[in-house]
Amino acid sequence: MTDLPIAIPKVKETLMREYQARRCHICDCRYPSFGFGPPLTRGTVLWACRIHRAEVEAVLRSGEGR
Repeated sequence: MTDLPIAIPKVKETLMREYQARRCHICDCRYPSFGFGPPLTRGTVLWACRIHRAEVEAVLRSGEGR
């Protein structure tokens, strides 16, 4: 056993808040499956549902998502 404090609940809370805040970049649906992050997005993570994945990829290729 160790004397280190257990920080797992705070980590879980943070991860759950981030997960619940995810929205599709196109239709704003909750819990999208696909995420696009750096270097494609210059630091901002864009999420896409299955239906809009190709559309978000097209936005990133055109440079509008940056």
